[in-house]
Amino acid sequence: MEVKNVYPPVKRRSRASDIATCIIKWVFATGSTASVIVNLLTGSPWWCATVVTGCAVLWYLFLSPRLVERNAIGFFIRISCCAALVLSVIGYTLSPGWAGFVIPMVSGAGLLISMILLLSDKEGQKNNVHPALLLSLVTVAGSLVYFFRENTMFRDRLVSGISALTGLVFIIVAISVLGMDFFRELRRRFHLK
Repeated sequence: MEVKNVYPPVKRRSRASDIATCIIKWVFATGSTASVIVNLLTGSPWWCATVVTGCAVLWYLFLSPRLVERNAIGFFIRISCCAALVLSVIGYTLSPGWAGFVIPMVSGAGLLISMILLLSDKEGQKNNVHPALLLSLVTVAGSLVYFFRENTMFRDRLVSGISALTGLVFIIVAISVLGMDFFRELRRRFHLK
């Protein structure tokens, strides 16, 4: 018996695309380095962290290749995580005080969109649920920690509570929609017998 290895066709990128990617890479690297140097010369606040994080997020979202294509849930989770990262860096370095209000909303919105996608296309999205489950666990844990922290304003507690509730609802919906497939995929994901 002869076994043939069949791989998907590799899409060749054009020479112009390679040159454009190289130019963009150098622009990002030069801009990030220049922002760090200028920020070191001018002193705090450390706005260069926002520039470097923004460049890294743009590179990750738009220029790095995807391992799995057409993963709608993963796409929205990736955008939610990147937006939360940039907002937390801005909130920590430039303008403290508002990140506890905005970041739970971003995470909750990503989970809500993922839940709608899961409910609308169960068969197509059941293998893509695990990034959303991880985000929901992080969202629930982070929101509850922020909710029970001292000196938290009422609006921040309200948003954190709603975000934690959204994460819990997503976990319950994922388990109820997928049923036994949920636990089977969980075992496969972590190589458990």
